[in-house]
Amino acid sequence: MAAPPTRRLSTGLLVLTVSSGMVDVVGYLALGGVFCALVTGNVLFLGLALAGQEHTALPPVATALVAFVVGIGLSSVLIGAASRRGRHWFTVALGAEALLLAAGAALSWGLVPDHVGEVSPRHLAVVALLAAAMGGRAATTLKTAVPGQSTLLISTALALLLRPALGGSGAGTAGQRRYWALAVVCVCGGAVLGGVLLRVAVAAPLGLAAGCAAVVAVACAPAPGRYFCVRVALIRLSPVAASTTARSPSWSSSSTVTSSVTSCSVQASASPGSIQPPRITRSGDSATCTP
Repeated sequence: MAAPPTRRLSTGLLVLTVSSGMVDVVGYLALGGVFCALVTGNVLFLGLALAGQEHTALPPVATALVAFVVGIGLSSVLIGAASRRGRHWFTVALGAEALLLAAGAALSWGLVPDHVGEVSPRHLAVVALLAAAMGGRAATTLKTAVPGQSTLLISTALALLLRPALGGSGAGTAGQRRYWALAVVCVCGGAVLGGVLLRVAVAAPLGLAAGCAAVVAVACAPAPGRYFCVRVALIRLSPVAASTTARSPSWSSSSTVTSSVTSCSVQASASPGSIQPPRITRSGDSATCTP
């Protein structure tokens, strides 16, 4: 049974859901009428394009679907490699997503929006980057193994939310229902925000989406090294340490804390699948690590 998600992880997934709405607004209104995040509609568009419907362009739809699948595969390989090397796979995968979105934003700088017409190779390249990033997102979200929490399957969240009202079983907990409702709101809010930013430039919502992925990657990382640096800095800057550094063995306690934090870092590296960072508690001259 999957462990319950931390509040930080749940909040991060909601932020990513907002970015999904922004990415799809760009794809649909500026890159040939395709969905780069919620790609289910592209299967319908593919059928319409193959049927010869003049309002549906085949190249961007096919590009989005292929790139999404490639993104899933590449992200799965990246996650596996990061886990084997003892690195935090969630941060690595989201970092790769942020890079792809940033590359798409850079390539779309000054791009003229094109809803359906004759899309240029540059439009298709941006579609490929965005869809690959969202495919990686899909693999990352599945790897978290949090039941009912996805940044892309909003139809599932809506069905889970409304199932009890329609006589179905499995109402879920209050926290799960709140998350499902927020997920639907976040997609809508992301679409609104993306539409507003699209009036400024095609790159504007994409740049913000890349920033969202980067922030969530850092916020959800256990980052034992970061906690180590902060705690050692606090010890060094404390009044007691500042007044006794030259003549007192008080730094032995700091060494004890340092060694405890280092061992905690090793524990965190040994469990790369963990989202929750280890907790370090100091009591007098000793420190304990609680994974």
